[in-house]
Amino acid sequence: MPRKNAAEQWDDRLENSSVPLVKLSADGKPIRFASCCLGEYLSHRVMLSTAHQVLSESARTSEPGRWAILSRHEPGRNFCWFPAEESYLLRVGCSNLQADYVDFSYCVLSDEVTAFSQRFDDWTGEISWEAPKTIHRLDFDAKPRRSVGYGFAGHTKHMELDHPVSPILSYEVVVVDDLSYVETKGDMHVFKLGAKHPGHERFHGCSGAPIISKTGQVVALVCRGELEGDLIYGVALSAYKTAVTSKLNSASDDG
Repeated sequence: MPRKNAAEQWDDRLENSSVPLVKLSADGKPIRFASCCLGEYLSHRVMLSTAHQVLSESARTSEPGRWAILSRHEPGRNFCWFPAEESYLLRVGCSNLQADYVDFSYCVLSDEVTAFSQRFDDWTGEISWEAPKTIHRLDFDAKPRRSVGYGFAGHTKHMELDHPVSPILSYEVVVVDDLSYVETKGDMHVFKLGAKHPGHERFHGCSGAPIISKTGQVVALVCRGELEGDLIYGVALSAYKTAVTSKLNSASDDG
């Protein structure tokens, strides 16, 4: 097999950097989707994602269910789900004391939680290839630089494929490998796409995916896009270092 060039290796790194999140109904059916980042921080395995998918009014009221990490599909078994009990952060306004959720969520996981990229045979539904997803070494002090290239991968176009034993949740991995850092606005890092923004539908399901540098450093989580200017906004990890550090230190004390 020929050795992959630098661009192909970069795309592979991006695909393995992100993990699908799925919301399951009471009867185990997938009803909502997002992406997330798995990592190690302060000797804990954690999941990071955005919060707007989970906390939206429709998600809370019309679609009761539970969010989970999609780890893998195994022949002869249903999906392997690792339930994610997520924590959310509140921002309290100094003038009116109004509390609003910020678009960042996280949870502490057990060390055995992992995930895999997989390919399936179109005819048999059997696994033809798989590789472990990246468990990132998280640095909440990391900040993007204009001299460095960035990218992300997210999960879109989800559908259930029939299988003789159990259904396979199929999805398309969207890889964006040409982001450049523009500026930081509040708790958001702003990046410019290398081409024209393809429309919000193209990135539906990418929210929460890690935005990483070409050296693999996570600096933000995909939050939203802006057609005018061809921009991607990412929630800055550095903005929430104190909150996450406090939570994990508390978990260590409890353990």
